[in-house]
Amino acid sequence: MEGLSLEEKPKGKVAVEEEDEDQDDDDGYSYSVALVGLGAQLGNGGVILVLFETPTGFALFSYDGIKLLRPHALMHPVWLKEFQAFEDKASALSLDTGVSEQLAGMIRRFICPGQTLAVGKQEYVTIIQSNLGIKCLWNAEVMELMWGLNNLKEHLVPDGKSELSKEDCLPMCEGMKFTLNKSIIETTGLLYETDYHVRKHGESMRYAGKHLKKISGINAED
Repeated sequence: MEGLSLEEKPKGKVAVEEEDEDQDDDDGYSYSVALVGLGAQLGNGGVILVLFETPTGFALFSYDGIKLLRPHALMHPVWLKEFQAFEDKASALSLDTGVSEQLAGMIRRFICPGQTLAVGKQEYVTIIQSNLGIKCLWNAEVMELMWGLNNLKEHLVPDGKSELSKEDCLPMCEGMKFTLNKSIIETTGLLYETDYHVRKHGESMRYAGKHLKKISGINAED
């Protein structure tokens, strides 16, 4: 039988490899299309601004917003654009006063046409969209991002060394809740299985231990 050269491969194997390559190409194309769609949905290629509230003012961060819309959004880098302290932060952004000139100027200085602004409170969506006409994003994933920023703000913003209130320290991120719940469920299941087998085989094991001690002198309880 003549040997195959490096260029020659069994037809079946070639067909399978070509099908795999086609599948990989299709998956890669679909993934790219999905990313483009998410970027178009957010505007500005998916790069969003994040309006982060601190005890003394507001900060703007740049963030890859596509990560917030993909499954299992985790912690990703953010970039500080600007921070400003406000003498009267309560009136800088409220339903009664709208958006102050100082905060509006700060946002307009960095927002790009069609870009989305992520905010930490649902009412901020209404205030900013009605006063500035800027599309805002607020959902569970954004709140996870805000949670992370709040816990790292001493490293991210100039006034981050201000003392955290009890309310700021208590909330737990959703990822940690999921991990703890999963761990508790798994531990409970393991405990149940252990207890079940002890009750089911305990008597037999005790009898076997007594028999082993009788014929060999080995105490299985040690």
